[in-house]
Amino acid sequence: MVKFETGQGKARRIVSYSVRFTEDAESDLLRLYDYLLEQDPHTTHIAELALQSIVRALDLLRHFP
Repeated sequence: MVKFETGQGKARRIVSYSVRFTEDAESDLLRLYDYLLEQDPHTTHIAELALQSIVRALDLLRHFP
């Protein structure tokens, strides 16, 4: 996707890419989550934080590939 943004009289081109997961990559993320839960089932927030961090990092790839 290409967008144009204007500011101070100049148009800037903003490029956005798509990031897609393969089935294997999605499976790896789920296995990571399960592994972290197995290490300490009482700290689900750690497993969730790990996945959120990975997803945020991957989201950056949409703008900075």
